[in-house]
Amino acid sequence: MKRNICIIGAGNVGLTLGAYLSDKKNNIKIYKKGKIKEDKINFEYSLGGAVNLKTRISLMTNDFKKAFEGAEIVFITLPAFCRKNYLKDLVEIVDKTIYLIFFPDNYGVIELDNILKNSEKKDLFKYAGTNTFVYPCRKRSNNYSIVKGIKKEIFVSSTRRKWPEEILEILNEQWNIFLIKENYLEIQFLNMNPIIHPAVLLMNLGRIENEKGNFDFYNEGITPTIANLIESIDRERVEVGRACGMTLKPLLRVMKDVYNSDGENLYKALTQSKVHKDGLAPKSLNTRYIKEDIPYGLAPISNIGKIKGVDTPFINAFIDLANIVMKKDYYKTLDINKMI
Repeated sequence: MKRNICIIGAGNVGLTLGAYLSDKKNNIKIYKKGKIKEDKINFEYSLGGAVNLKTRISLMTNDFKKAFEGAEIVFITLPAFCRKNYLKDLVEIVDKTIYLIFFPDNYGVIELDNILKNSEKKDLFKYAGTNTFVYPCRKRSNNYSIVKGIKKEIFVSSTRRKWPEEILEILNEQWNIFLIKENYLEIQFLNMNPIIHPAVLLMNLGRIENEKGNFDFYNEGITPTIANLIESIDRERVEVGRACGMTLKPLLRVMKDVYNSDGENLYKALTQSKVHKDGLAPKSLNTRYIKEDIPYGLAPISNIGKIKGVDTPFINAFIDLANIVMKKDYYKTLDINKMI
């Protein structure tokens, strides 16, 4: 079925998503804030690697209303730390019922819940989020992204039980790999980025600043000791999840089931993963590996652990270090009491 789709965000995920859905004969409009002198109309975009295609995307624009016009589905592909104002702008212009999908969620459903709480437009939104995006991908040029793999299973959930069923049908029209999690909080605990990224980045702090990210983040940035630290962080994630009634797979099993990386231990699974090979490190600390993965990933796990009586010393150590380095208090970004 051909769909009219608006994608908010033109980064790695937004452009890869736009190209894939355009190739499936959907009408795609992408909103990108700034850096476009004029609209790009029917512009060519290619994907290579695990997905090979060349297609044309209907529109990329920095005119919010033009990007949204005619849309029945909206995908939010923005980092969580810059998402709120975009959502407020979207609520302002919506005048009909739409489906909205956070791809991935990172507590986006909660954020939209709060924005819509006193809005007369709240009944126009049907929304849910996922724990991750379908493709590990990187933009290589203005017209090309490399897709490094295809995930085998992704989970969708919302704070409203009736919406995930409808959104699941929309997503599985395109991929047929999505499953529902009844517990909205669980899709946050199934996002592996916060478990891996902050530890690797902060343990390579000097290298990030000196080499400007010019090294393989997984293959060169992870040592056996760092892998052990990641495993300890992951163990705390599983324990806090258990206290919330969840049975979560450990990261080593996720690497096998989702990425086909069958290492005998976590160090080998992470550093030998073909999906993660040749992924350059961030060029600076101004990266979602800290600004998203800690306040919207590790900090909520830590705060929930405190409420549930589960200690998280390894997670806390990396949050504390990030707070010192970035001069922030990431523990306070989200109000966890509204979620459990």
